[in-house]
Amino acid sequence: MEPSRKIIYVTGATASYFPMVCGLLASLRAFDPGIKLHVCDLGLTREQAAFLNRLGLLLPKPDHLESGRHAYYYKGSLAHYVAHLNFDALVWIDSDCVVAKPLSGEVVKILQGVGVDEPFLATTSDINGLSIGGFIKQNAGITAPFQEGIKKGGINPNYPYLNSGVFILHAPKALQAWAELVGEIPEHLLFEQNAYNLAVYQHVKRIGQLDWTTWSVCGSLLNQLTLQKGADDLPFHIYLGDQRVFVVHIASTREQAALDFDPIALPVADRYVVGLYRYLRNETIQKTYLEQLYRYLAIDPENRRHLLETGAALDKNPMDPNLSDQERKRLEEELAIYFKYG
Repeated sequence: MEPSRKIIYVTGATASYFPMVCGLLASLRAFDPGIKLHVCDLGLTREQAAFLNRLGLLLPKPDHLESGRHAYYYKGSLAHYVAHLNFDALVWIDSDCVVAKPLSGEVVKILQGVGVDEPFLATTSDINGLSIGGFIKQNAGITAPFQEGIKKGGINPNYPYLNSGVFILHAPKALQAWAELVGEIPEHLLFEQNAYNLAVYQHVKRIGQLDWTTWSVCGSLLNQLTLQKGADDLPFHIYLGDQRVFVVHIASTREQAALDFDPIALPVADRYVVGLYRYLRNETIQKTYLEQLYRYLAIDPENRRHLLETGAALDKNPMDPNLSDQERKRLEEELAIYFKYG
C-alpha cells in the first residue's frame, strides 16, 4: 500500500521579487488552489512580509541566520525556514516561475514507489545538458569552491549538473546538508545551486529527472510557448509544441532574448506594488500572466485590502512619466531595496 505523505510547497522572495512571487501565487490560485505555497522571507520589506503573513503564507527569516547575506544564502538555508513544519516531502518552486497546470496530482505520482525512509529527489538538469565538469569548465576561474567541494566529496564530475529552480525532495539529510554547505562555501557564481549539487550527490542515491521542457520551461523556448483556451475548468493551457507545460520559469540569458528585466509599478487603488518584473517578449503569454497578477492584487478585495492596510502597496511611483529626472532619481534612491537584484 502506498504511504500517505505530507507534502509542502515552498518558494522565497526578496523585496524586489515581491511582484514576481505574487505572480506565482496568482497562477497557483488559478490552476491548483488547494496548494498552500509557503514563502520564505529572503529579504522582504516589513510591509511585504506583513502582507504574506496576513495570507498565512510567510516563513520568517530565522533569527540565527547571518544578516546581510546574498538571497542565495537564505534560499540554501531552506531547512531552517521549514524546521517547524511537519512534512515528508518538499516541493520548491522559484519565485520567478508561474504555474500553467495542476501540480499536486503529478507530484503524488512522482513520489509513488518511493520508500518511507528512502532519500529521493526529482529535479531538472542544466538546460544545456552540462555535466558538473562541463559547468566548471564553462565557468573556469569563478567556480573554484565548487570544484574543491566536488573533489572533496568524491563526486563524479560526469554526473549531470542539477538545477535548483524546481524540485521535489524527499530527503531530510540532503536538505540539512544543503543548509550547512551554503553557510560554509565562499560566495561565487551560483554558490547556492552548487551547494545543492554537493548536498544531493552526497545524500541522495535515487534521483529522478523532471523534464525541464515541461517542469521549468525557460530560455529561448519561452518564445515558442503558445496559449490555448482551456477545454476544462482551467482558464487556459500553455503548450510547447504539442506538449502541455506545468511550470514556466521566466529566466533566460541576454543572448536568448526571451525577456526584459525591468521595474514595475502595478496600480492598486491609488497606490503601487513596486519591484522588478521579468517581462516575457512572448506577448501573448506575458499579457495573460500580467492580467492574472493584476486580478490577484488589485481586483481581489481581500488581497487589495491587505496590501493597503499593511503598506505593501506604496504611495510612490518611480515610473510616473510626469516626474522630473531629479524627482525620479530621488525616488529610485529612496526605494533602492525594491530594485535590488539578489
